[in-house]
Amino acid sequence: MAEVISQTEIGPDLYKLKISARIPQAPADRGAAPGRFCHLQVRQPESWDPLLRRPLSIYNVQVYNPELTAETDLEADFETDLENYHETDHEIDHETIRENDDETDHEAFHETDQLEFVYQIRGRGTRLLSQFQAGEQIDCLGPLGSGFTLDFSGSSIILVGGGLGIAPLYFLARMLADNNNLQVYLGAASADLLEPLAADFARLDLRLILATDDGSLGRIGTVFDAFREDFAVRSQEGKNLKQPDYIFACGPEPLLHSLQKYMTANNLPGEFSLEKRMACGSGVCLSCVCQTAKGNQRVCYEGPVFPAREVIFNGC
Repeated sequence: MAEVISQTEIGPDLYKLKISARIPQAPADRGAAPGRFCHLQVRQPESWDPLLRRPLSIYNVQVYNPELTAETDLEADFETDLENYHETDHEIDHETIRENDDETDHEAFHETDQLEFVYQIRGRGTRLLSQFQAGEQIDCLGPLGSGFTLDFSGSSIILVGGGLGIAPLYFLARMLADNNNLQVYLGAASADLLEPLAADFARLDLRLILATDDGSLGRIGTVFDAFREDFAVRSQEGKNLKQPDYIFACGPEPLLHSLQKYMTANNLPGEFSLEKRMACGSGVCLSCVCQTAKGNQRVCYEGPVFPAREVIFNGC
């Protein structure tokens, strides 16, 4: 069981849930790592309805400090975080970032038992989840699944996130930003979903490019369009001609399929975190099977993170 520390609505039907749970730190494949997920039971103890848990990607892991409130710790003022957002090139200026931010101490990740999740109400289960309040107990199974590769230093790395596929990328960005050249492309239907999440990324030492379908924040169009056009423009201007060393992405299948084609054409390695409906979360029920170059694999068990070149997309 875990204790709910806070439940905050950060956008229309968009929530950030923080829980305290004893998470194994050894061996490494049992701990809280970027790309892994937890399976949360959204029903009350006296009920069996709904029966199935809800899988949520780990958005963040942090050290608990009772002297800090949620507002001073992670819930930064969106206007402050995005005040340097340039209308001309849609990038974030990071001249002064995290000078006194204790969250950036990676050693803290091995001492914490606090996890954060970001989710959107999309049905009865997530609506029930949104009703949990601070101090209540919630049944948390995990962390589960495979995580992203983290052994990079001095590398040029790109993160691409679409919609709620942004969620597993924030923890990854925190782990990679200090020692790598990190570029992050985030997209969503509108600013309502994108702005609260972009505000967290804006606090990190990285280059941030945003896109929305309706143009309400950043460039207008899909995040893949922003990624492709940005590279074309910068190449023409003689900027950043070096191809990235690695690309991480999560989002809808059409986004990942388009990105996979680009990566294949340019011989770029990377990893995708796949989104699938899950039932058991432990690989038994086979409800989340996906096609890969290695045959059918379970997103909850062999995944959710797979080498980008191995995923087989159908119907995208």
